[in-house]
Amino acid sequence: MTITVRDATLAYDTTPVLEDVSLRVEDGQLLGLLGPNGVGKTSLLRAIDGLLEPERGQITLDGVEVDDLSRKEIARQIGYLPQVERAETHSTVFETVLLGRTPHFGWRPDETDRQAVQRALERLGIADLATRPMATLSGGQRRTALLARALVGGPEALLLDEPTSGLDLKHQHEVMGRLRSAVHESDRAGVVAIHDLDLATRFCDRYALLSDGGVFAAGGKDVLTAEAIETVYDIPVEVVTRNGHREIVPTEPDGGW
Repeated sequence: MTITVRDATLAYDTTPVLEDVSLRVEDGQLLGLLGPNGVGKTSLLRAIDGLLEPERGQITLDGVEVDDLSRKEIARQIGYLPQVERAETHSTVFETVLLGRTPHFGWRPDETDRQAVQRALERLGIADLATRPMATLSGGQRRTALLARALVGGPEALLLDEPTSGLDLKHQHEVMGRLRSAVHESDRAGVVAIHDLDLATRFCDRYALLSDGGVFAAGGKDVLTAEAIETVYDIPVEVVTRNGHREIVPTEPDGGW
C-alpha cells in the first residue's frame, strides 16, 4: 500500500494543527514521525486512519481517498495502535488480539479468525501468554499484545503512536524490531510517531520532522542533521555514528541549562 498525504491541513475546532503537509509512504517502508510534543504527530496518524478529516488537501490509500472509505474498509486496510490503549484489562491476550479480526467476521469469529490470532501470537513470541489477562502483563508484554491486535487482521499499513512509551530499553528494542519486521517482511507501509530519536534512527527507513505546523524536512537519514534537529527540538546536539548506527547526542549550551 502507498499512503499519500497531499497539501493536507488539519485542525481541531478551527484551530490549525498542521498546514499544507505532504508525505508519501511506500510499501516496505517504515516512516518515523519526529518532533516535540504538540507538533501534530498524533493528529496526522488520526487523519491517515480517517478519524480526523482534513480541512483542505487529501489523504489517499493506494489512490483512494480515505474520506471515501467506510470505517470497516479502513480497519481492514490499516492496523492502528493509538497512544492511549483501550484494551479491557480483564480480557485475555487471546480475546484482545481477536478484536483485531472484527472487520473480517460477521456475527461471530470462526476457526479462520482463531487461527489468525494464534499465528500472530506465535510470530510475536507471546503464544504462551494467550490465556493471561491483560491486567497481569508487563508493559512490554502488553504493547506486544496490542501490536499483535494491530497485525492480526492482515492490514496493508500500520500506524503506531508512541509504541515504546513507558517501556524499558530491552522492550523498546523488541517492539520496534517486531514492527520493522512486520513492515519489511510483508511489504506493508508503516508510520510510527516516536520521541526517541536513537530508536528512530536504528529502526526506521525514512523520517519526517514536524515543526511549526508543517513538515520541516522529510527523507532518509541525511535529513537528520544536527542543524535540523536543533531547529526542530530547540536543543543543541551532535550527530555521531557508533557501531554503524547514527546517534543523537545533546550537548550543553554555553552557560549551562
